[in-house]
Amino acid sequence: MKFLVPLLFAALVPLVEPSSDAFYADNALFQCGIRKRFGVQLIHHGRTAELGQWPWHAALYHRKDGAQVYKCGGTLIDQRHVLTSGHCVVQRNRMVMNGADLSVHLGRRDLGELSESVQC
Repeated sequence: MKFLVPLLFAALVPLVEPSSDAFYADNALFQCGIRKRFGVQLIHHGRTAELGQWPWHAALYHRKDGAQVYKCGGTLIDQRHVLTSGHCVVQRNRMVMNGADLSVHLGRRDLGELSESVQC
């Protein structure tokens, strides 16, 4: 049964941990997961796409030897949670990863360029 856990496990990775009502007031202007009306064009799977066209796509990065390494994708399902596959948050020893070793970036268009601005 233990070997099925990674296959059946779907992880909800919290994006933020609000500490007060001020969090919601400060972020009321941001609407993650909603396409922007204007954007800079780029290429996506050989077709022209616009910056902000896929704002609900989440890129999950693992910390490895002090660097951030792209691991998996996910989908923004509300303002605080990303749905991803179980194998994205399980280590090689089949233990669930520590949240401090994960980072989530939304709306990224170049997975290898961490200095690029992100959607939210």
